[in-house]
This record gives sequence, structure tokens and C-alpha cells, in this order.
Amino acid sequence: MPEHIITWGIFKEKHEFDTAIDSCKQALKARPEYVKAYFNTGVALMEKGEFDTEITNQRKALGIKPDYAWAHYNLGRALHESEDFYGSVESFKQALHFAPDTVEILSSLGIYLKENGSIDAAIENYRKAL
Repeated sequence: MPEHIITWGIFKEKHEFDTAIDSCKQALKARPEYVKAYFNTGVALMEKGEFDTEITNQRKALGIKPDYAWAHYNLGRALHESEDFYGSVESFKQALHFAPDTVEILSSLGIYLKENGSIDAAIENYRKAL
């Protein structure tokens, strides 16, 4: 499995997202419960702007590993792009539950809260990020 993740990373860096996704699909054929392959597929799909499919892949990752903070984080980003602002914020909160005090998650949640008019909550997250 690691070789698929290595090739995924190379293809992603080269912006060859379809090839990166194919690499993850190969990994999933060999090991259908390989959570990192679902996660990485989702990341490549987000880069392509395919947010609905990204959401599906992050949910598959979370179905296997519910405490995977970065899958919650990416799910939140994809839900935000799909204009599900409530779902987005809830996903970020779940990410923070599993990875408290993670600056990137706190900052992103602050941004999304601010965009949705929750200024006080946004400020609280920004302060925690500092």
C-alpha cells in the first residue's frame, strides 16, 4: 500500500489528479478498508473541484476511522464549498474534538464562522490558534 500513497503524492504535486486518484483506487482494490486511500482520493477530488465526490470519500474514510481529525477537517472544507455551512462548522468541531489546539483547524473554523456571521465564536477560535 505505501507505494500507492507515494505515487499519489507525486501525481498530486504534478497536478495529475486523475492519475493520483487511480493510484488510490488501486490501493483500495488491494485493501478496501485502507482509510488513507479514501482520504487521499478526497484531497485530489477537492483539488479538481469535485466537492460532492470529495464529501463521499471523506465520509467513507470516517466510516472506517471515525476519529480521523483530518478527514473531518477536509469534509468541513468540502461542505463549505458545497455551501453546507452548518455541516462545515460541525465537521470542523469534530476535527477539533480529535485534534484539539491544532492551529490550522482552529484558524479555518474561525474563517468559516466569521463568514457566517458568528464573529464572537470566530474570535475565540483565532485566539486559541495563537
